[in-house]
Amino acid sequence: MIPPLDAVLLVLVVASAAAALEGRDPLAALILFGVFSFQCAAFYALEGAPDVSFTEAALGATMATVFFVAAIHGTTPMLGPRHPPKGGRFSLAVLLAAGAALGLAARGLPVTGDPEAPAAAHVSPRYIERGAEETGARNLVTGVVVDYRGYDTLGEAFVLLTAGLACLLIIPAAWLGRREDAS
Repeated sequence: MIPPLDAVLLVLVVASAAAALEGRDPLAALILFGVFSFQCAAFYALEGAPDVSFTEAALGATMATVFFVAAIHGTTPMLGPRHPPKGGRFSLAVLLAAGAALGLAARGLPVTGDPEAPAAAHVSPRYIERGAEETGARNLVTGVVVDYRGYDTLGEAFVLLTAGLACLLIIPAAWLGRREDAS
């Protein structure tokens, strides 16, 4: 059974995604996309995944929104008059079908906090019992993130660095392109 707050957030996520698909103005759809990302970040935080929540808030809601606003700002004069997007209802149907498939698949996952779940029954006890001696870290979380999951953490840091550099390279180009068109 899904807790009530989780259910409300899931409904809001679907509603904001549907509203973004049905939007006629690209900037309004982008704002709804940012709302969608923040709602996903809140959901991840509620589910006990603060690293995923932080990444979604930083990349999905913040950096992606700034990147796309700059792209819209830099390309709007070249687009001419705006036309409403087509296929919004089909996209909504695909979104709802994918959501239903994910909901059915999620029924097979262990309940949150289940002590018999594979991660709680096999991996966590080993980290707790031998983590300090194997990693030498005084903080168990640091030992897990840096030593046991070091390559994963390095990969996540590389993705963040690459996304940040791409934004730094693209955003000024979009603003410069806009200024050259105006003069």
